[in-house]
Amino acid sequence: MSRQFVWVYFVVAAVVAVVLAGCGGNAIGPPAGGGDDTVTTYKIDEYVGDGGGAKTTPELTSGEVTPAGGDTTLAPGAPVRWGTVPYRRTQWYSFMAKSGRQLVTLQPLEESDPDLYLLAPTGNAPYDIECLEFSNRGLPGEFYGLAPDWVCYNFREVFTLRFNVAVFGYGKPPGNLNPYTIEMDIPGAIAAGGAVNGIPLGAGDSDWYHIVVAPGLPYTVNVVAVAGIGDPDLYVYGENSTQFVASSTLAGNDSVSFTAYPGYMEDGQWYHVRVYGFSACTYNINVTSP
Repeated sequence: MSRQFVWVYFVVAAVVAVVLAGCGGNAIGPPAGGGDDTVTTYKIDEYVGDGGGAKTTPELTSGEVTPAGGDTTLAPGAPVRWGTVPYRRTQWYSFMAKSGRQLVTLQPLEESDPDLYLLAPTGNAPYDIECLEFSNRGLPGEFYGLAPDWVCYNFREVFTLRFNVAVFGYGKPPGNLNPYTIEMDIPGAIAAGGAVNGIPLGAGDSDWYHIVVAPGLPYTVNVVAVAGIGDPDLYVYGENSTQFVASSTLAGNDSVSFTAYPGYMEDGQWYHVRVYGFSACTYNINVTSP
């Protein structure tokens, strides 16, 4: 290895490290009177159970995951991508951002803790990039991060732009590999009294929705497996991945009730809802409010 190449290698590595380490974050507190601040009260049962409907998840705890192909492009509606990232290394993806909201979900598998960063170019030079959003769920020393990392970004331009997605291997599980799945979605929107019906969902896949809420009002989100076939699970969040509100992972139909908290509302009006395919299904979803 030449001295010139060594110098370039370390410059590139340093730039990536600064970008990943330098993304700022906000301290999130729980709603007044209760709630779950997952920055400090980390709960694995957000993913695998809700206290009454806990289920075993063999697909999350058995065997090593084989990365899929060499294509690293994400797209809305594309199949879930499987991958692994070694400890303190980065796996890169990209997608073409269009005007509106784009959401990327990183689902850790097994005893892993990968983190998620959304980056965009800010100039013509190779390393003129900006960290738009990030999600680094999990506490130091804990590698049971089955609750997902996800980021949602509202791209407000009329042109398209290629965004970069970095999956960083923060965790050091057995074998030093962090297995995960990753996917991209364009969230749908549902208001109180609204419904979306007959949506097919594959096993291990996710659909995301924004629900329009008003502060202080109660809401209930219901997900029903059509004809009782398959098992969709339901998760409700505030503005970002640290603001976990509640989940329901019963076999079959699920329901989550909550009161909208102003500090959890994106742009003063949105909550996030994830429907996860514990097994393949077709589902209906609706939102009610008294």
